[in-house]
Amino acid sequence: MSSATKPQNGKVSEQSKPSPPAGRRSGTRRDVLHLSLLTLLLGGVSYASQFIQHPLFGKTLSASWFRVGAFVSIVLGRLALPDSDKSRSNALRAAAFVLVTGSIYSRALGVWASENLSDPALAPLVGHAAFGFLALALGGGVWVQLVRNFTERESEVTKLGHYVFIAFSCFASANCIHYIDRIIGELISWLTNITAKMLAVNVGISLYMLASTINPPTSSTRPTGLEPSSALSLIPVVMALIAIVANPLKFDPPTGFSILSQTQSTTGLIQVVDNNAANRPSRIIRSDSSTLGAAFLAYDKMPETVAGNTMDPTSVLQEAVRMVTEPKGSKALVIGTGTGYITSSLIGHGFNTTLIEKDRAVYDAARQHFGLPEPNALHITDPAQWVWNQSPSADKFDVVALNLFAGSELIMSLAGVEFWQSLVPIMNEPGVVSIRFAAKTQPPFLIKSLFHTLLSVFGTCRVYHANSIDVNQLESDGVVDFVAFCTPGATLTSQSEDTLKIFAKREIDIAAVLGESVRERYIMKDNDGRLQRWGKEIAVENWKAVRKTVPAGVWYAY
Repeated sequence: MSSATKPQNGKVSEQSKPSPPAGRRSGTRRDVLHLSLLTLLLGGVSYASQFIQHPLFGKTLSASWFRVGAFVSIVLGRLALPDSDKSRSNALRAAAFVLVTGSIYSRALGVWASENLSDPALAPLVGHAAFGFLALALGGGVWVQLVRNFTERESEVTKLGHYVFIAFSCFASANCIHYIDRIIGELISWLTNITAKMLAVNVGISLYMLASTINPPTSSTRPTGLEPSSALSLIPVVMALIAIVANPLKFDPPTGFSILSQTQSTTGLIQVVDNNAANRPSRIIRSDSSTLGAAFLAYDKMPETVAGNTMDPTSVLQEAVRMVTEPKGSKALVIGTGTGYITSSLIGHGFNTTLIEKDRAVYDAARQHFGLPEPNALHITDPAQWVWNQSPSADKFDVVALNLFAGSELIMSLAGVEFWQSLVPIMNEPGVVSIRFAAKTQPPFLIKSLFHTLLSVFGTCRVYHANSIDVNQLESDGVVDFVAFCTPGATLTSQSEDTLKIFAKREIDIAAVLGESVRERYIMKDNDGRLQRWGKEIAVENWKAVRKTVPAGVWYAY
């Protein structure tokens, strides 16, 4: 037997090693760079696909089912993509084209889906399928192939092992992208207020440039002079110009509605809209796909700058917190601005008021269009982080008012037991916090969880419905708006008790709701899965409700 077929000294010769399949090669340092850059860019694709749907569906609904869809897309992309540098390069160029063109047409698809699909949790998938999922299928297939260059190397694997590897790699890719897009979203919100359209364009151009490095022309194929192939370098510029100049289908607000201001801000699209179509004109402040509040227009004042009383009965109930103590010398803390109704009331009645607002655009809109007076202290920052950083020895607050929801989005950092534990040390013992929230009463697990969480920290809590309520309503399967009044002390003060007697018919029997449930089982902590479920339920119900009260065309006009 020749040396090519018979190993000598028990060693396998180089000639006897199996050759990698055609188009396959081992991983290189260049692949490491490609894989790293592609991972970041796919995170950008994921975030851009969801970001572009936020004004139509909000953050929670835009993300619904996205992780599953991304995984399926990457699997299909990997199975369809030939294993060669040329195929990988072409796939990334196609993904770049999808992103740039998708930045133009995805909004129209979202509008169509919101009008024709009854389930708002599934409607965003229409836009994702023609935009983000398609780009992830192309880019994700390349990602899995690059990973394979470092794992299987030159070894032969069984057919079963090959498909197991594909499934595992696609799952890893989808999860990696899921966590990276969160980081990218936070960085973008912190660094710049770039629009979703421009983000998609930039990620698309970056993918196109990356494609050019995966399969660069060789010396024998490199064009010389002004050959046609040299025009490829101009494609990113042309793509960008098309996306920037192109004016997609324009949606004007319905008759009787007018947009007063609009800002793409850190928390979403902040827009102020006047409704002159109703019998009593009103003004709405919008954050993405939901409303932060509304007020009747006060025509005895300048309508461009001042709105009148709130249209929201829950805000009126929450405002009662100002009557639980004498305002003279009292300190109040308000978390979240909305229309500024609660803050204006506290300031107007003499409270030394501190306002915490995460988004400067919301505060500016309330000041300019809803007549919010300047508070004694203003902090534009994350509310949970601000409360956490306060020293217990600092001046304490007598009154605190907050809303667990920003429009339809649950502020999860405010709902866990850790936040309440950090809030109590900066409150006076007889002080009162009014907490506004919404929840589905059936099944009762979530509402029990919130009640138990509050009672594990506060000495006493009383909970009220925005309108008069009976026990039968709590037993129905619907969303109920609540306001809880809690105090660190063992009991409410006599002044607080007297104030809340006004709402006796609205009070909910907490003991009856909790029954014999064990508290330790129900306490919610940060990143609790129940918070995500709670947030999604309210987002779905809120999305349906606001479109019954405000014409659909208002939500498309931005």
